[in-house]
Amino acid sequence: MQPPHGGRGDLTQSALYVANGIKAAHERSGDKVAAIGHSAGPPAIMWALRYDAEAASLVDDFISVAGANRGTALIEPVCGAVGNCPVIAWQMYPNSDFVQALHAQPLPDSVDVTSVYSLTDEGIQPATQVSSISSAANIAVQDVCPTHLVGHIGILSSNAAYQLILDALEHEGPADRTRAAQATEYSQYFAPGIEPSKLTELLPAIGEYLAALGEPRYASQPPLPSYAQPDVANPLRPDELADGSSERFSSAGQGIAAAVAGSAQSAID
Repeated sequence: MQPPHGGRGDLTQSALYVANGIKAAHERSGDKVAAIGHSAGPPAIMWALRYDAEAASLVDDFISVAGANRGTALIEPVCGAVGNCPVIAWQMYPNSDFVQALHAQPLPDSVDVTSVYSLTDEGIQPATQVSSISSAANIAVQDVCPTHLVGHIGILSSNAAYQLILDALEHEGPADRTRAAQATEYSQYFAPGIEPSKLTELLPAIGEYLAALGEPRYASQPPLPSYAQPDVANPLRPDELADGSSERFSSAGQGIAAAVAGSAQSAID
């Protein structure tokens, strides 16, 4: 499954590919599917689970890793500065029509939902708010290991994040922070199988993010598919999308500062 534009395009279109991928995986395996995504991947998965009942019925676990599930405050100054932005950027505004529709209804009860995030994520902020999913186990890496200050890409190699994901996959229900903490060796920063000397191989991923800047740009958020428009309770004009930015930036700064302070205190203790 390869979403259009490498997943950097319209997330409602990417979600169609996610839904088809879930159905294909179920057909091949005969089992229910675990859907795991990172960054903008989780919102695409959520959209598939919200608007494709068949795909949702085939999913056992949905695990969001550093998910921009409610947008991210850091996209606001970028679009404010350049004016025209790719569709995925408009969708990542915390007040966007996309985010409103995405959370208009909860995900199906049949899906166990876990959201794993980092308080020190430099891309998804304010992390606690924007990565949270209603009725999910929303767990920060620092809840498991306070000294692990991982970023947006670094969370993919984090042992604490790995233990949370593994816990969700191996047990009924979503991840449990207590079980994951008991399974996590605090001195082991990297997940099993990760070779620190090879982490530079992740650097091309930065180019993938920057490639989104080359996507077609729009002066305002494009309309959602007609089937989702009734779920937008409060359609906003472009000049209203950034309302609340200062509060979100303040919350992001406070969250990162608290995580760093907590890590330092844990190291002392």
